Amino acid sequence: MKDSDNTKSDPAQAQPVAPKKQHRYKKSIQKIAGCPCDQNVPFQDSSFRAVQADIRHQNNFLPLAILFPNRYKTANTSDVCSSWALSMYENPKSLKAMILHVEKSVRNFRKLIGDHHAELKLTSNHGTRTQADKNDHFDFFEYDDCDFQKIVISINSIF
Repeated sequence: MKDSDNTKSDPAQAQPVAPKKQHRYKKSIQKIAGCPCDQNVPFQDSSFRAVQADIRHQNNFLPLAILFPNRYKTANTSDVCSSWALSMYENPKSLKAMILHVEKSVRNFRKLIGDHHAELKLTSNHGTRTQADKNDHFDFFEYDDCDFQKIVISINSIF
């Protein structure tokens, strides 16, 4: 008999392997080259997103590709990828600056995205993100099991 025949595996030592998390809109984003993003970008303590005052509003945590599906049919690959993410900001000041800038050319922009911000405690358990740009904006690609209601720290008026 070989030594290996006498060796039995101990089930108590076997570590369960957690299933790999899937992005919420996987079927759509897997068709886009390089999407979603580098999965090693670290999260800050807090992230901010424009929302309606009622945190349960149906549009608060929907990507633009769902809200405006026709807008991205002819966009470049990077924009199409971003359209499946949620726009987030590193701080509320940068979020407010974006709103003030965009509403100069988009009527009723505050009505559309909300005039409050949700402060969120995002981690790598909730999804992946891009590096923040010069305006402190980043794209967040949430996982299927991300429940935003559970990770909202606070909701405050932006204006």
